[in-house]
Amino acid sequence: MLNKYVLEPSAGKGDLALSTYGATAVHLIECEPELCAILEKYCDQTYNNSMKKKGWRLVANDFLSFAPSCDYDYIIMNPPFEAGAKHFIHAWNIADGCEIRCLLNAETIRKPYTQERENLAEIIAQY
Repeated sequence: MLNKYVLEPSAGKGDLALSTYGATAVHLIECEPELCAILEKYCDQTYNNSMKKKGWRLVANDFLSFAPSCDYDYIIMNPPFEAGAKHFIHAWNIADGCEIRCLLNAETIRKPYTQERENLAEIIAQY
């Protein structure tokens, strides 16, 4: 991910973001205040502490209403299982050609009983 812009929505404690070695920027979104506090320990543009990650930044606390202000090269995500399809569809809509890596509950794909899940199944079948 050298010299890439990465978005991790539903970042949790930043476990996926920690795999983005060499990224120019890692933008994080998290809604839980206690998890945001953990992420803030990593976020720092000055890179003056061994825990700090250069280019890491909390950019929002609600992914489903997030509108990016830059183009991302990758969206890496492990959304809440109960809203996985909805989160993926939003990522798809804002991706603008970037690569999406998304961990989803298998039932989200196997049982398309909501409009979001049907849309997800169509995207998977097409791409």
